[in-house]
Amino acid sequence: NELNKTFVETFEKQFGHKPEKIELLGFETVWLIAKAMDKAGSSTDYDKIAEILRSNEWDTPRGKVRFDEKGQALAEVSLLIIKDGQVQAYAP
Repeated sequence: NELNKTFVETFEKQFGHKPEKIELLGFETVWLIAKAMDKAGSSTDYDKIAEILRSNEWDTPRGKVRFDEKGQALAEVSLLIIKDGQVQAYAP
């Protein structure tokens, strides 16, 4: 998605290499909390922030993410393969 392309390009410019999973998840964590704080109108009303996180679907660099009632993130899954030395989306 476009957010992923922007994230990867910006990260690569700043750090000189492509981001890996941990960098993406770190960014996504801060991104989602900041978005939920904005929507809640507060950075300290933790119950409201948590409720907003659970009651919305969020656009992230890895696609749409939502949270269940326990706070577990649920996201789209993409199957990938390595073909001719390149990572590609799996297409049966």
